[in-house]
Amino acid sequence: IYLSRSAHYEMAIIFFSIGALYSFYRWTETERFSYALAANVSFIFAVLLKIPNAYLLLPLFFMAYQRWGMGCFKKNWLAFISLGVVLLGQGWLGHLREIAPHPHWEHFSLDYNLKSIMATFSAGEFYKKVYTDALHYALTPFGLTFFVLGLILPSRHAGEKMVWVWLGSVVFFYILIPETFWAHSYYHIHYLPIAAIFSAKAVSMLSAGLTPHVTKKTLAVVGAAFVLLSARYAVSFYTIPEA
Repeated sequence: IYLSRSAHYEMAIIFFSIGALYSFYRWTETERFSYALAANVSFIFAVLLKIPNAYLLLPLFFMAYQRWGMGCFKKNWLAFISLGVVLLGQGWLGHLREIAPHPHWEHFSLDYNLKSIMATFSAGEFYKKVYTDALHYALTPFGLTFFVLGLILPSRHAGEKMVWVWLGSVVFFYILIPETFWAHSYYHIHYLPIAAIFSAKAVSMLSAGLTPHVTKKTLAVVGAAFVLLSARYAVSFYTIPEA
């Protein structure tokens, strides 16, 4: 299945990505070897499924450095074995590209990707497509509104810094492969777990009532944004079409 790419990987990728981040977070808290092992195995599967998922190294390194400083490299020696496995996997795929050339392999060349990035970001249709997908395909107006609200509300937990780094790494991931992100709407799945976290934060703070952190001005801005997002499209977003 791995070599033939006969399965849709995105769900498995998100499963292993969350598994890697959660297990590693628990490792930093407890230093139990089982969590370190689970984090490394999850990371290997996530990256072997698709190499761009190596962006997970950013939030993982952030958590490690926050916990152990520069000593994190010695503490997490198992990670070097995981990276070695990933490199071996990529070396094998590189060998396959040499013995079985195919036009599809062009997508893995640096020159092609640089031209693709420049062409994609210079196209106005790209931004419209991304916005429409986020509003319709991925989050709907309610989800997008609470996601944005969770982003602008102040942090209540130290662990939220890692979620911001995770979000930044996903943005970096999208910058590297904008053409694919444009062509396949299901790539939005990479930020859905993050959107769920920030949306839950917003709902939690709102359910607690107006506080110094949740002002009437904030609610007015978010309410206006929701009206603007929903006014034209709400009926179609929340109506199940007939078969």
